Amino acid sequence: MRVRRARPEDAPAIETLYKMLVVDDENIRVDPARIRALEQHVGSHLFVLETDSGVRGTAFLTICLDAMYGFRPYGVVENIVVETSMRRAGGGRELLGAIEQVARAESCTKLMLLSSAARVDAHRFFSRLGFDGKKKRGFVK
Repeated sequence: MRVRRARPEDAPAIETLYKMLVVDDENIRVDPARIRALEQHVGSHLFVLETDSGVRGTAFLTICLDAMYGFRPYGVVENIVVETSMRRAGGGRELLGAIEQVARAESCTKLMLLSSAARVDAHRFFSRLGFDGKKKRGFVK
């Protein structure tokens, strides 16, 4: 298993994963051209978890410029999804490890992520990796 940057040909697999994450959302569509654009965008990092049998997970990191700590940015992690069979095999840990590595290389002051309130198992996983869900509260509009 390895984590790498997504490529345009990964679009169908990523779309399938997103549909696992947000069930019944008919608007989900991953376009290869968008992945190509993300490859060129300096602050955007779309990762996939790959095994011999194909793409099994994905996560997205955005590096956000900030004014609070001079020139140090912060990172926002979104759309983390790993196939069920890979969850106890370390797939999520691999994905978030790659994200953390990029965030450290970019000198991010923090990593933030949102997770659906109903994903209690995911919250426990994020807590084990050092994310604190009690310090701040997320809001979505």
